[in-house]
Amino acid sequence: MRRRIILSMIISLIIIGITVAETGNEQPIAKGSAIPQECFACECDAIILDASGSYDRDGRVVNCEWYYDSKLVAEGQRISLGKEFTKNPKTYKINLVVTDNGGMTDDYNVEFLIKSNPTPIITNLKHADEDFFVFGDEISVATILERKNYGKLSYDWDYNTEVFQKIGDGNKVVFKVISDKATWKDYKIEVVVSNACGEKDSEDIKIEVRPSKPNSLLKTEIILPSKIEEGKSFRVKSSFVAEQGVDVSYLWKVFNGNGVSIKSSPRKELSFTFSDSGMYTITLEITDRYQRKGSATEIFEVKEMINDPPIADASASPKTAIFGEAFSLDASKSRDPDGTSQKTIDKYCWYDKTYGEDLGCSRWPVLNVTLNRSGLHDIILTVKDTGENAGKDNEFPKPLYDSDLVIINVIRSSDILAPTPVPRESVQPIYHYQERSQHHPTPETPGMGFGLTITTIIVVAFVIIRKNKY
Repeated sequence: MRRRIILSMIISLIIIGITVAETGNEQPIAKGSAIPQECFACECDAIILDASGSYDRDGRVVNCEWYYDSKLVAEGQRISLGKEFTKNPKTYKINLVVTDNGGMTDDYNVEFLIKSNPTPIITNLKHADEDFFVFGDEISVATILERKNYGKLSYDWDYNTEVFQKIGDGNKVVFKVISDKATWKDYKIEVVVSNACGEKDSEDIKIEVRPSKPNSLLKTEIILPSKIEEGKSFRVKSSFVAEQGVDVSYLWKVFNGNGVSIKSSPRKELSFTFSDSGMYTITLEITDRYQRKGSATEIFEVKEMINDPPIADASASPKTAIFGEAFSLDASKSRDPDGTSQKTIDKYCWYDKTYGEDLGCSRWPVLNVTLNRSGLHDIILTVKDTGENAGKDNEFPKPLYDSDLVIINVIRSSDILAPTPVPRESVQPIYHYQERSQHHPTPETPGMGFGLTITTIIVVAFVIIRKNKY
């Protein structure tokens, strides 16, 4: 029995030993990559194949072989494929075979794509939308291609280097006109666009360049208002009308009577306000894009501010008012000749001259009042101007006043049907005649009614006495 057990153990150990001997070397794992995985033909100098991701669990990888179409291309963990592959557009499959130190192998397919280079197609050569250019102008030019992925492109610009200076590279550049002696003509600017394989397209434009005229003159005059007063704003402008699309710069300067500059501005039109009267000089210089210039000078007088009196204009609505009921006194037609609106009138004051009562003052021309005395009322309106422009520190003439009269007739509600009294200033005797109608009853004689009454009483008394007697 013991011999059988020992024999079984020996047989098992032999079987285990044989199994261990057979499984002592595992197969390696192959793994590779291509850098880049895709590119345009003629752009890639090389494709790098890398097998560094391959490994062996129980040993090491000792050899890497790369095959294309079953032919050995190269050996090594990292290799480079040259123009024999990159110049021909297609999808390539490279087989990687790795061998470990026990002689076992594994393989892996690596793919990469070589794309064809589209021929560039120029759809437009766009430049600044101007009719012509002169010395100093900068012209932006852009190459517009069809919307395709062309890969790497090169741009070659052909132009007259004596007339233009190119700023920048690529598909967008700037050409600056550097010649002030360029003749009036069209100059050609051309661009040639090429891909990495040398396939190309070209386009050109014509740029009109005109010689600048720095010595030519622009005619201009300064337009001023006929009357300029201290403290009042006025506008000044130039009579010059620029050509369409031509930029013009302006420079205004103002000098006092002593020739001292007191203001300058680059605006096209100006608004001025002078605080002091006296003589002033204004100059204008204009320059256009062609360096042409023009100038003008004007001497003008700023007159002392004179305050004209305001004009009062009173009215009422209605002119016949009801006792104890509100009505409106209106001064909205009043004005101040110094101003352009009612803003220069400072106050509107109302006074009942007939009864010596102040009805109120306001900055608003309309006043609602109630009069509690019947009869005619002489209402005096007094308006006062400001005497100066708001916000100015100058000492202008003092405020002036003006008055106006409006007559209001106040009646009680019970007298609405009564005849309206005639204003005192215009009372005249008025006689009304009315033709008697033929059917109108004859008027009674004064005292006739009283006599008839006495007679009736006497007759009645006589009848009563006679009755009692019988």
